[in-house]
Amino acid sequence: MSDVVPRRWRLPLIACLLLWGLVLGVYHQTAMDIVDVWERSNSYAHGWFVPPITLWLMWRRRDEVWARAPAAGFTGLLALALCAMLWVAGRLLAVNAAMQFAVAGMLIAVVPACVGWRAARPWAFPLLFLLLAVPFGDFMLPQLMDWTADFTVLAVRWTGIPVYREGLHFVIPSGSWSVAEACSGIRYMVASVMAGCLYGYLYFRSTWLRVAFLALSVSMALVANWLRAYIIVLLGHYSNNTIATGVDHLIYGWFFFALVLMLLFWIGSRWHDPLVQVERSPEAAVGTDMGAGTWSAWLVPAVSAVMVLGAAQALPLLQHSVSRQPVAVQSWAPAAGWRASAFPFAWSPEYDDASAQAHVALASPAGDIVGVHVHYFRLQGAQRKLVSSSHVLTSESNTHWMPVEIEQVGLQTQGQTLSVREEQLRSRERLTAEGRRLRAWQLYWVDGRWVGSPIRAKWAGAMQLLKAQGDDGALITVYTQDGPQARAVLTAFMQTQGAALMGALVSTQGRN
Repeated sequence: MSDVVPRRWRLPLIACLLLWGLVLGVYHQTAMDIVDVWERSNSYAHGWFVPPITLWLMWRRRDEVWARAPAAGFTGLLALALCAMLWVAGRLLAVNAAMQFAVAGMLIAVVPACVGWRAARPWAFPLLFLLLAVPFGDFMLPQLMDWTADFTVLAVRWTGIPVYREGLHFVIPSGSWSVAEACSGIRYMVASVMAGCLYGYLYFRSTWLRVAFLALSVSMALVANWLRAYIIVLLGHYSNNTIATGVDHLIYGWFFFALVLMLLFWIGSRWHDPLVQVERSPEAAVGTDMGAGTWSAWLVPAVSAVMVLGAAQALPLLQHSVSRQPVAVQSWAPAAGWRASAFPFAWSPEYDDASAQAHVALASPAGDIVGVHVHYFRLQGAQRKLVSSSHVLTSESNTHWMPVEIEQVGLQTQGQTLSVREEQLRSRERLTAEGRRLRAWQLYWVDGRWVGSPIRAKWAGAMQLLKAQGDDGALITVYTQDGPQARAVLTAFMQTQGAALMGALVSTQGRN
């Protein structure tokens, strides 16, 4: 370091490295959660490359940084404090993305805190590039899958091939197809965002050109995925399903995406300014030299360390009321003439991370059967939480059931007006036939009341913790055979049985 780094920069850089190690050590579980997603998800495997690219970009701009004088960055402390608060809030609300962005933000804020904003300015983009390491974007999957299905079906019809569509599944004369998560284009999207940001930074001077190139990257990724899906269906159709239906399905997709990236970079080469690569002209030193003897050289890293450690220690104080006792969901007596019955279908939601479960079926006085799944949560964390994107009613791998339609419906029960998630499911027995269908509602019980929105459920759970009432909550799924009266049946169930069900949940929470 003595031969490469100027003397006045040695102490600030050592402080940065020590604080980076502290952040990664204190929040190692959050950091490992990020790495775990890189490992198991092809959509976010690009994350492995983000840290080394960040370090390379910082090294590339070192001459400009060394020409500046490091100074105490007290506003950097504010950014670090905000990131620490974001981590606590994310943990409190059980939002993994917030916690992960907070840790990445802490790593970024450490640099201006130790060397000052003005000295770290040439490293602004390399540091912000680190945010791309956070696996983020799964919330877009449903919309991306819908767009892919819309375009593919429309394009196939324009080709002259008859199509029968139901949800994300459609049938053509040569066979049936489904738009799975791998077909959503999320992989194209995140890879294009990373490529667009990096290429734009390296080859464009104008901020507007960089933003325009990033927008072009995202747009081309979307259209490329739609065209890929359409071409694969055509290849399967005209080859009698002998090609583009197995592993080669994905191979063709990535080969096609490689061509799209080549086209994207060719377009970029028509605009880029080659002079941007010569950005190492030294500047006059700015700021106050932060030498080894200055009080700020020690105060800022010390306060930063206190903030990092303090945020991690704040959480146990908020969670002191959480019960550590095992859970057993209490039963309840049916009301208003309803009685115990056999289950309407051999079906259950596909999430098994709950602390306890219960599954009952009741028949109304008119003979309509409603099934109820209760998934109860306690001691929530990254791997067990009430609100999670992994809580799906049926997955792609389910060989018996598939989703057809999802929407929000209104529900009035026990003096509350809710908007609950409704999903229509059907059996996979011959897509075009009248197969078995069911209609299911999802709602939450948290902080002693019903909640329809997952966002409100997270907020209610945080308020419950702040009131020292633990972190207990339940995800309720009620379902019945689909038909013209299905919604009325589910509404009647919640209006007549909701109070008894809530009483059982209250008893479950207070029993232990």
